[in-house]
Amino acid sequence: MRTALFPLALVCLTAGGVPACGGDSAGPADELLAEMDAFARGPNRAVAISTAFVAAGTLQPTAPDDTILNGVAARIGSETAGCGKVTQATGSLSASFGAGGSACTLQAGVVSLSGSLTMSVSRDGARVILVTMLDGAVDGESWKGEIAVDTSDGNAFNVLSIAKLGGHDFTVRAVPAAPQDMAAAITTNGTTPAPVGDPRSLIYTSVLQRFSACHPSGGTLEIRSPQEGIDRILTFSDVTPQTGEATWTENGNVSTVTLPHHAFCPPLPATE
Repeated sequence: MRTALFPLALVCLTAGGVPACGGDSAGPADELLAEMDAFARGPNRAVAISTAFVAAGTLQPTAPDDTILNGVAARIGSETAGCGKVTQATGSLSASFGAGGSACTLQAGVVSLSGSLTMSVSRDGARVILVTMLDGAVDGESWKGEIAVDTSDGNAFNVLSIAKLGGHDFTVRAVPAAPQDMAAAITTNGTTPAPVGDPRSLIYTSVLQRFSACHPSGGTLEIRSPQEGIDRILTFSDVTPQTGEATWTENGNVSTVTLPHHAFCPPLPATE
């Protein structure tokens, strides 16, 4: 089966969970590593969730709002095999995923989704924007916040997410490929400017992650802090999704770190 990649042009900034200073040649502080892990996976999770309600033809800028929401309702039904329950009213839509601790599996996103969402349609000139507020979990990891998907032609989408992933705040803007190419993985590139007054930035270079994977399987995520004179780089490899191991480089000092283990991750290899 062919795997399509989303080349993502990323622009994001931290909201409340600004990466903290700290760490040394032996590796980063636990909280910094946890934030880096969430930032690395955030773009992947935002796009994976959006596959539940976006596909070619779902967002047609010339269509009335309720026609768009009808298409979204049908998409949710097909993507969750009827697991997602939708309620519509004029100009809005709500949906729930799973009940009693269960979750719905997304056919294209290859992740489980639980919780509830509300959705509406807005306009900006020729662009139509689907605004979704989701309070739930993706693959059992808490997700709370907004996902906005916009398009001017119904074929190429921008995805903006302002959310908490596993309790870490982030804002991410990604530009995925045409929705008919949505498949198993995305590649993220770009620089994330820090909030006003914070000189640090995050730089994504070919961060590759499959929707169903625990962690990225390639690329680097870098924190640059010119004011401190510190450069920190987290490098992923093809063993990272299975073991959680990644390479941490800080001002030329290299060490191996283990990323946080999540419920949806495979069991860690046994240690002697």
